[in-house]
Amino acid sequence: MRKILRIQKNAEFTLIELLVVISIIAILASLLLPALNKAKMRAKSVICINQQKQLGFCFESYSSDYDNYFPCRNQYRDSNADNGISWVTALMPYSSSKKIVYGINNQLPAGSIFICPLVEKLAISSAVYGLNTKLFGEDQKTGVNPFRCKVSSIRGPSKSFVIVDSWFNKNTLENRRKGRYTAEEPEFICYRHSRKANGLFVDGHVSSDGPELYNLPPYDYSYYPFNANNSGKGNRNGAVWLYGFWPYD
Repeated sequence: MRKILRIQKNAEFTLIELLVVISIIAILASLLLPALNKAKMRAKSVICINQQKQLGFCFESYSSDYDNYFPCRNQYRDSNADNGISWVTALMPYSSSKKIVYGINNQLPAGSIFICPLVEKLAISSAVYGLNTKLFGEDQKTGVNPFRCKVSSIRGPSKSFVIVDSWFNKNTLENRRKGRYTAEEPEFICYRHSRKANGLFVDGHVSSDGPELYNLPPYDYSYYPFNANNSGKGNRNGAVWLYGFWPYD
């Protein structure tokens, strides 16, 4: 009996041993959490890529109905600005969102394929991908940038983007968390996926690319990826990460 009691007494944890175990668990957690966070970020990026592929089918269906054109930034039924629709609304009949709502500033529902899932996680619900207005046009009513090219006329469809991850502005944290439905300037492109931006290209493929593709110093829009009607490829040797990545580091 005394031997059994002695074994039971020796089997108990001392306070020091308990603290050692807790310390080891904390160290392991600190090593594993960054990896888990990266895995979650990667999963969000994959969802984002799949959403943009779905939107690629929407653009393709739209172009079949509208003489081989993609939608421009904003389109208006008449002179009333409230009767305008954005490219997002123009594509809704071809997506799971069948209802057409006139009015450019309507917010999108949670879980919409027009919203990057990482932005939705940051609780700013009005974010959408940015349309390449340099290639597909701006306001149809006002005549701003009236140029719109047919999809079939684009010389470099695999190098010219249609939509890309965007943020509203780089000046504040709130604006960096918001999205923007146009990407007419390189500074509106957001590299939120491990310092890369997911983009849908004219040929239908979606890829993750860094600033070396989208930053075109000194903003020469006659070259890829903003405007593929020019056969030149541009010189990106001076491309730098001008706009930062915070809070997406």
